[in-house]
Amino acid sequence: MEECDALCTRLVIMVNGKFVCLGSPQHLKNKFGHGYTLFCRMGLKDGYVVSSNELVEHLKTVFPDLEVFDDNQGYVHFRIPNDNAKLAEIFGRMEMAKEQYNVEDYSVHQTTLEQIFLTFTQNQTAPVETKSKTCGGCFCC
Repeated sequence: MEECDALCTRLVIMVNGKFVCLGSPQHLKNKFGHGYTLFCRMGLKDGYVVSSNELVEHLKTVFPDLEVFDDNQGYVHFRIPNDNAKLAEIFGRMEMAKEQYNVEDYSVHQTTLEQIFLTFTQNQTAPVETKSKTCGGCFCC
């Protein structure tokens, strides 16, 4: 998907053999992408990774629809599905949270093309296999 994002000027998405959308990668992200993805790396305290529980609770008060995708060994992956969330607000809150909740590093990403394609695959149905009828061994059918 990264190659499509970098090289293609227009993309077509089809679901079940039907045309669904056409546009540039940025157009598809704007139309079908929802919100942002936030990755945080928690700092160390006394040789141990700081718990992310307080950070999660703080961010949920700011972004009520925040979803935690993964929280493992100091790396926390959030999804902020709010289309109205402003990047300036996300960065401002994270800069304040860096010191208060011992966040070592963070990054904010727009929805990727891969995530958009995966949402379309939820509507994909498996093809139905039909058994072909033959006349019993000849090569005419």
